[in-house]
Amino acid sequence: MGDPRHAVTPSDPPLRAGPPMSGGWLHRAFVVRQQLEAAVSAAFAGIAIPAGAHIWLFNETDAGYGDVAFATKLVRLWRAAWPGAAIHLATTDRAKQERFTLPAGVEVCDVAAAGEKAAHADLVVSAPGIFDHCRDGAAVRRAIGAGADTPFLYLAEYGSIRQLRDDAFKAAMPAFDAFVDARLDAAAARAAVDPDAVGHRASTGEIVAAGRGEVIGQLVSDVLAGAGSPIGGWALQPALGARSCGLEAGEIGIHIDVELARDGDAPQGRAAAWRDLGHTALRAAIDPSAGAYLGYAHSGIERFAEIVAGLERGRARPIDLIAPGARPMGDLALALFDPARLAALAAAGIGRVEIDDGKGGRTAHDLGAGKRLRLFGHHPIDHADMRRLLVACEAPVMVSGDQSFSDAVSAGKAVVAIEPVYCQTWHLDAVAAIAAQVAPPAQALIALGHRHTWGEAERAVLVDLIGAGGLVDACAAVARAIRADRNGNAAMVAAATHAWAVAHRPEARALVQDYVARALADFDPRAGWSLDPAQWRALAADLARACA
Repeated sequence: MGDPRHAVTPSDPPLRAGPPMSGGWLHRAFVVRQQLEAAVSAAFAGIAIPAGAHIWLFNETDAGYGDVAFATKLVRLWRAAWPGAAIHLATTDRAKQERFTLPAGVEVCDVAAAGEKAAHADLVVSAPGIFDHCRDGAAVRRAIGAGADTPFLYLAEYGSIRQLRDDAFKAAMPAFDAFVDARLDAAAARAAVDPDAVGHRASTGEIVAAGRGEVIGQLVSDVLAGAGSPIGGWALQPALGARSCGLEAGEIGIHIDVELARDGDAPQGRAAAWRDLGHTALRAAIDPSAGAYLGYAHSGIERFAEIVAGLERGRARPIDLIAPGARPMGDLALALFDPARLAALAAAGIGRVEIDDGKGGRTAHDLGAGKRLRLFGHHPIDHADMRRLLVACEAPVMVSGDQSFSDAVSAGKAVVAIEPVYCQTWHLDAVAAIAAQVAPPAQALIALGHRHTWGEAERAVLVDLIGAGGLVDACAAVARAIRADRNGNAAMVAAATHAWAVAHRPEARALVQDYVARALADFDPRAGWSLDPAQWRALAADLARACA
């Protein structure tokens, strides 16, 4: 595989067209505008925010490390793209951030200590906090001490596009009924039909005449560019204040780690990763003859153990399963030593199950004849070692959330289990939708992992999937497809450059406003996007001059 970074070329507007997986016509309109925003932002590719500019990233962490991981990835991309700009990272948990290595020259401070420095910010980006105030520009500016008029951009975690839609349209909702009624009446008048016989399709926004079945209007185009639209001001602004990373229509892709892709693809990568592992206790504990697997999840690791045991069925070697999920020994034992699960493990050839929590706690359960499966719950493991483990272990992995997912995809691993966390439901659905297109067995396995409980029926499906062969290859094919086609690195840089430019370069602002207005006026919901490549190339060239 070549370099997985996407270079945005001036030959074609990079637009992922198509309807969303689900949602009504108003969500479709939101997605359409987000898709246009992706094309406009991509026209800023190659434009560097200049020396002297101060870019602030606000990162509010939650219970895990995903927010910190995403902030670190974002800062690395920005530093490479804007070598002269001053980049500041304001974090709510500096101790967590210190587990991750940042590029040289990036200033890190506690949110409360940002003070006077943030007053000179040229752009504030909040990413990817899930709390409501993280999406509120005024709240974030106040938190770090930035000026009330400082440009603001929110970059959401994977699968958050519906939350951003609700934020954008909340204030306008009371006006939509009257707007829709007016558009239906106008369409009826144009078509010379009785207004009482006109309605609209909830999913597409098509205005139809009852009894005739013909489409006589389009609410999606009307609400984006029509006179009197409740969201007209939002749709026509030169830069949207909130974008969603992820894999669904309207989202800008996921982070692809170039170094992980390189090491994961290199023949000598696994051996080098084991050699360089800094966690000496774990490195000493792993059996060199065992099949070593990495399962990073706060819950569900017991299901991953069943999947791994099934994949290893028929092989004599022991299994070492590394699960740094910070679960207490009692919880691990309760989940892994469930009688039905132990029976399934025994049927897959496991004779002994051991748990080592990495803090001196050990327990085991003998099942009879068969090989050993050991689970290592060592925690915490720093980010550099997590990356090494990801490369070093076998291809099948379990991940907990969007950042561990993007790391696994970057390394070319076969994601066989994703923790079904409530806050990333749409991200999981998007992965499953891609898997259904690329490798249906992988989609079936992902769907199995999302079942609330596992019983005999679910275990029978798992046995059949593994028995059919090729399951790991199918899951790896999904990862390769995502890595090749949904790389959001360039978009994560361009979105911030776009936000900075329209705030600080009046000519760039005017160029984007004109382009957005023309594109929305020309949009045909029946045909989808058909942006003119020549016009997009002209926009990119004009923006380069305006921002020089």
